[in-house]
Amino acid sequence: MATKDDLEFIYEVQKEASLIGNAASLLQWDLETYMPKKGIEDRSEQLAILSKLVHEMIIDDKLWAALKRLMKSAVLKKLTPKDRLVVTRLHKGVEKSRKVPTKFVTDYTKFQAICGEKWKIAREKNKFAIFAPYLEKMIKFKKQKIKYINLPGHPYNTLLDSFEEGMTVKQLKPIFEKLKPELVRLLKDIKSTKQYKRQKKTLKGRFPEEGQQAISDWIYPQIIREKDISRIDKSTHPFTVSLGTQDTRFTTRFDDKDPLSSFTGTVHESGHALYDLNLPQKYAHTTLHDAPSFGLHESQSRFWENIMSRSESFANVLFTQFKKGFPTQMKGVKLKDFYHELNFVKPSLIRVEADEVPYCLHIILRFELELALIEGRLKVKDLPAEWNRQMKAMLGVTPKTDALGVLQDVHWSCGYFGYFPTYALGTIYASQLFAQMKKDIPGLERKFGKLQFVPIINWLKKHVHSKGDTIRADDIIKKTCGKGLDVDAYVSYLRTKYKKIYGF
Repeated sequence: MATKDDLEFIYEVQKEASLIGNAASLLQWDLETYMPKKGIEDRSEQLAILSKLVHEMIIDDKLWAALKRLMKSAVLKKLTPKDRLVVTRLHKGVEKSRKVPTKFVTDYTKFQAICGEKWKIAREKNKFAIFAPYLEKMIKFKKQKIKYINLPGHPYNTLLDSFEEGMTVKQLKPIFEKLKPELVRLLKDIKSTKQYKRQKKTLKGRFPEEGQQAISDWIYPQIIREKDISRIDKSTHPFTVSLGTQDTRFTTRFDDKDPLSSFTGTVHESGHALYDLNLPQKYAHTTLHDAPSFGLHESQSRFWENIMSRSESFANVLFTQFKKGFPTQMKGVKLKDFYHELNFVKPSLIRVEADEVPYCLHIILRFELELALIEGRLKVKDLPAEWNRQMKAMLGVTPKTDALGVLQDVHWSCGYFGYFPTYALGTIYASQLFAQMKKDIPGLERKFGKLQFVPIINWLKKHVHSKGDTIRADDIIKKTCGKGLDVDAYVSYLRTKYKKIYGF
């Protein structure tokens, strides 16, 4: 009876914590979309209170005692496979959370909301100096958390582990050290071609927001499929948030000079939303109702954004939609030129607008800067100059403004140090999943152009989404693709695709 009571109790706590977390996420979503600017002070207090409630529930002595009883080997081996996984995963999470004081969580959450708002102001006014003192304070928060959690090895490991469990600096640095010169070499090969030297934009003029919105409204239901479980809105920085098992919200942004950016952003976030909505209902409101890593989550968004939506097959149907939505602007534009512009390789200042080839260089840049900030080798006041120096060295471009450089991403204002590497890991995973998918689904690339996404969605659900957080991300990739994280497979994918486009 004691075991049954303990199980019922830990499931009850998880459900309550999950529902309160959903409420906090709704407040966060509103903050990023519709909240009046002056609502930030109250909103920060609201979010702080909810985070305090959840933290106190998770670190409660009664929950910890129940978990310790359930973790006894004699008890654990008698549990069902699902219960055993829930207990072991929850025990690990609670043990980690109990190291962090509630006051720290409350103070951090309150500051997080304010810091995000200051970033928006700094970005709008193009003044890093506005944001700098808040970033300094955010880094102090992160360093304090590192002291609390204190994972072995490099201090940055604690931050990485929050997003990519088990990943370390020792593992990650060789991956990026191998990938970086390969991408620089590929970029050099492409830039040496006649095709690169004569390429030019064919999408010219203004593309009104309402037309871009119509294309977003057309594509995302093709991926999500089921009605009444998601919605799309507008925000400064695109994001996806799950507010329940049947309620996932995501956003995009619009640039009337660059409609492809909005489109690919919508597809990217649709991939995230699909993953969240396909997580197994049997794990709802438990620690298992999640992806095992942010890298694996990013693999889904990067697959849809890059591999599907930039494919030659899909370009045909997208071209038709653009001609319908923007008949004047598309007059005289040829399909081959549209496809090429969809896959332009051109070093850019903005990460979210970067094409496939230099994209991971943007990530490596941010990883190296984060390491330097956490290690104390780089001061916040020197960050813009160092950002610009490394952009020039890696990509050959230099931001003329802070908004186009160091202020372009929201992540540091949210405290998401350790998050950026998952974009690169996810991009590599996506190429591996695509290679295996081609073997398992006959005529895969033709299906892109026919909007025949159901076999693809079912394949992803079977091999990725249905696992929830029951096994590690690298194990999912190994089981599905026959090999874990593989930089060579990703470089091969890029070289094969862009050799055909640029003829090098």
